[in-house]
Amino acid sequence: MTVTFQLPPALEARIEAIIHRTGRNRDAVIEDILTQGIEDVEDYHRGAEVLERIRNGDEELLSASDMRRELGLDD
Repeated sequence: MTVTFQLPPALEARIEAIIHRTGRNRDAVIEDILTQGIEDVEDYHRGAEVLERIRNGDEELLSASDMRRELGLDD
């Protein structure tokens, strides 16, 4: 997929700094940034979904001591 967009100068400078610091090409650096950003957004939404289930009483919560006991770490 080809995407064209205008970056704010400050963001462009940060990307250029990464390119120069790492010696990697622009496409690879931008792909890494997008991949990490997408993973962060996905993680956030998964966490928000779990939090909503907790608030609705649809998700079981365990204390740290209960979890250690359940995993057999207290033996």
